[in-house]
Amino acid sequence: MEIGAITFFVKDMGKMVTFYRDVMNMAIEWDGDVFTGVKLKSGVFFNLCQRDVVGISQLGYPNGLNGTMEVSFGVPSPEDVDKEFDRLVKAGATPIKEPISQPYGLREAVVADPEGNLIEIVAGIPLLKPPISVVDWLEHNEILNDLLPQEESLTTHAMDHGFEAEVLKISLDQKSYVLKTWSKSSKPDVQSQYRLLDILFERGVAVSRPVGWGIDPNGDKVLLTSFDGTPIHKVNDKKMKELANILAKLHQIHIEELEHIELPKYDFIDYFFPEAREHADLNHAVTSLREQTPMKQDRIIHGDFHIGNIVEEQERYTVIDWTNGQLGDPRYDFEWSFVLLKIHISERYAEVFRSAYLLEIDIDQEELEVFEAWACLRWILLNRRGSTPKGPNVTKRVKSLIANNRFLKKLELKEISKLV
Repeated sequence: MEIGAITFFVKDMGKMVTFYRDVMNMAIEWDGDVFTGVKLKSGVFFNLCQRDVVGISQLGYPNGLNGTMEVSFGVPSPEDVDKEFDRLVKAGATPIKEPISQPYGLREAVVADPEGNLIEIVAGIPLLKPPISVVDWLEHNEILNDLLPQEESLTTHAMDHGFEAEVLKISLDQKSYVLKTWSKSSKPDVQSQYRLLDILFERGVAVSRPVGWGIDPNGDKVLLTSFDGTPIHKVNDKKMKELANILAKLHQIHIEELEHIELPKYDFIDYFFPEAREHADLNHAVTSLREQTPMKQDRIIHGDFHIGNIVEEQERYTVIDWTNGQLGDPRYDFEWSFVLLKIHISERYAEVFRSAYLLEIDIDQEELEVFEAWACLRWILLNRRGSTPKGPNVTKRVKSLIANNRFLKKLELKEISKLV
């Protein structure tokens, strides 16, 4: 047997014909009847049929998004995925999943049609030439020695790039690695990252194993690590507790225990609030709050511990992106994670995370509240830069955090309540 047709049983023929004909550019002809279809280049028919003429009484139809299936539309290149996603959303499709490069070699995005059926836009990511032999490797371990002679056998795919670096997945047989190149404006201390990861990995902390760091022919710093899984897409109580324990384990390391490494230590305001002076309300809040906060920079912090910087594979979790790793205040590191969970995931899961962390590390209630205030202020600053994810109820949750934090309520925050 072969697939001969795909048929949507639709509620509103006019609306759905208009969408697939005018937005999806399918050559559908419709005379106002209860059924229409078009034969695709593959030979498969794509059909639309009015629900009330199907004649099967047992059928039920989902409300909202139809999560039972999706139809995939291929486009020529990864760049076209982004272009088509933007075009479809502007034309009225509901955005479901923004374009993302997957480690299995595809760039994907998902929208929904007017009746909630899922439409995937997808393109293959071309294989790239592994660039490891052209790097001047300044520090590395034995894994790189094994990879270099086999460079011609390596396969390479582009992964989703962040704000700061380009990212490639490099594979050989059943093993994979991540090559990160800081070719953008950010120029972090990659040597410190490599050495910190090396020490943390040896101590059993849930981090990627570092393979090497160096400088490419363009003068950009690169870091090669193990590939440890894919982003977390679903959360539950168990995951929240495990992530809290990972962060607590990191914060429990005494710097005196670490030999042969000098971790960077930065001024807290200059590092986490570099643009606060451009916003009068934020600058006032930061200045006032600093007078009430004795900082401790005596523990290793991740600096941006959140769901997006954790990957999973077979129920094993790994913390990635150590660009902000430094000696800092673990109370801020924890509260930043907690506030992001509360804003972007849910208050219930944030409280599960909080409770699990505080079982391992005791923090005074007043200290928790003052560092929650710091985390809120940083979120507001990033939001004004357009660097925070959008989502339902985000603004409402942030305003609730501000209204219930006594340190923020003491300040004259006339403009902060507007957030942007």
